[in-house]
Amino acid sequence: CRPSEARRLTVADVHAGLKKPYLRLRTFKGNRMTGTSRKFFLNNGRLKFFKSMAMGRGKDDSLFPTPTGLEWSMANLNKYHNKTRDDLALDGFQTYCWRHAWITDMVQADVRPMTIAKLAGTSLQFIQQNYTAGDDTLADQLPEA
Repeated sequence: CRPSEARRLTVADVHAGLKKPYLRLRTFKGNRMTGTSRKFFLNNGRLKFFKSMAMGRGKDDSLFPTPTGLEWSMANLNKYHNKTRDDLALDGFQTYCWRHAWITDMVQADVRPMTIAKLAGTSLQFIQQNYTAGDDTLADQLPEA
């Protein structure tokens, strides 16, 4: 997910007690939720991690709070992202590419581009233009007009 999405996750977004546990990512435009969301199913280490983040906290509590316990603002998110990047001696490209590396891995694993677009919260057109350009099999996966 995008850091701007992760900053708004709350304990209520972790659905760990279900047969198929998942994390709900909500989509925002500015400060307003768009009403759309997507599910990331949790298992193994991911499930353990998110359960530990939610344990003993209220459902409206931020899942990843600032050091003072509040939700991250975009300004603070950028500030701490840059500090972490500098502390780890990473360049900007390395920190930017985590999300894109995941998308590339999904393309290389032959996950359907439409599925990747839904999971990544982006358009099929974006996936096609940036990750599967020249892939003749993509035409078979487009919805009927």
